[in-house]
Amino acid sequence: MRKFFAKVARFRAASKVVFHSVWAWVSLLVISPTLLAFGLGAMSEGKYILALAFYFVAVGVVALKAIYDWRAHELKKEIAIIVITFSSVVLLGLSGWTAWKWRFDVAAARAASANADRKLADRKLKEQANIIVSKIRAMNIVFDTRMTVIRDRSDRKEINNEEFGRLWEEELQRAGEEFERDLKTDALIVLWELRKRVPAETRKHIIGLKGIPDIVLTPDGRPDVEHQAPVDGPNGAPVSSMGVMGIKFDFAFSRTLADEIEQLTKLLPDD
Repeated sequence: MRKFFAKVARFRAASKVVFHSVWAWVSLLVISPTLLAFGLGAMSEGKYILALAFYFVAVGVVALKAIYDWRAHELKKEIAIIVITFSSVVLLGLSGWTAWKWRFDVAAARAASANADRKLADRKLKEQANIIVSKIRAMNIVFDTRMTVIRDRSDRKEINNEEFGRLWEEELQRAGEEFERDLKTDALIVLWELRKRVPAETRKHIIGLKGIPDIVLTPDGRPDVEHQAPVDGPNGAPVSSMGVMGIKFDFAFSRTLADEIEQLTKLLPDD
């Protein structure tokens, strides 16, 4: 039994030796910088709370060691105040730097996310624009063909001028109804989005529908035709979008609309 207690006492003495060895300044000069390095590593991985914990331990062990070594000194209170003040300033600096880095990384991540969302939105807008342009031009081809047939019949004297005018107006009305029903709303939304994303200075060379103002949207995201914002026409006269489109459908309008959408699409940033 005596041998057992003797071994326990030896282990206790050995533990004290190990403790004092770790507690020595030489060891702390290794431990503290290592903890600071771990804190920097944690920050680089976005683990800011863990980084702060490493910083607090790194500075704290040095401060405690200093206070412990001078515990028997006659100026121990003043020394303790100096050590604690200096340690607090260092910790405050490290904490402030960590907080700034945290905010900076969060802002950078949000900016990257917003940029990715913008690219995705631009890609979808390009797809929608290409579809709209294809539909408008397909509609124009169909009705151009019908108009050509009417014109040829008139040239061959198969119909008189009155019949020619009536058939011509019917086709224009049919084309206008189809455009209003199937294409107008989506086309104007796409045009508005493109104009909003492409700066006016960048698109000033495009010969488009200058009289169409920025579209006013309803709460559900559709164009509010009854409350369109006016734009300035020739000589400063106000021109509304309804005035530009006119009562009767005009193929020049649909062609210009398709051309403007196509050219604005090309001005969107590449992925």
